[in-house]
Amino acid sequence: MWERRIGTDRKTGTVVAIKTFKHCTNGLEWFYLHTQIELLQKCHDPHVIGLQDVYDNDGLFHIVTELADGGDLQTYLKAHGPLDERTAGYFVREILGGLAYLHDTASIVHWYRLWRGYTAVV
Repeated sequence: MWERRIGTDRKTGTVVAIKTFKHCTNGLEWFYLHTQIELLQKCHDPHVIGLQDVYDNDGLFHIVTELADGGDLQTYLKAHGPLDERTAGYFVREILGGLAYLHDTASIVHWYRLWRGYTAVV
């Protein structure tokens, strides 16, 4: 359905994330794509990935966002092992900061799939 890759903004030289979709042929794919773009356009917070641009060319949609190059929590845990209390607190504050922004400011309810084998208790 889509392809993810890393690119460079030609104007600024900033490294970005690019998600490329083929033009959608069914209603559900079209709805998913446009909902994702609309949500990204509403979000302006350091805890939430920022939308840089959207391109529509050659039968493809390209969504360009900030790059979160630190990886996900599961990758971090595999590399560093169990979290100490201070590090766990940092991750919880960052995640809850993003969720609070989405809910309180952008009026978005985030439905999150938990990582395989990991459960967050808040």
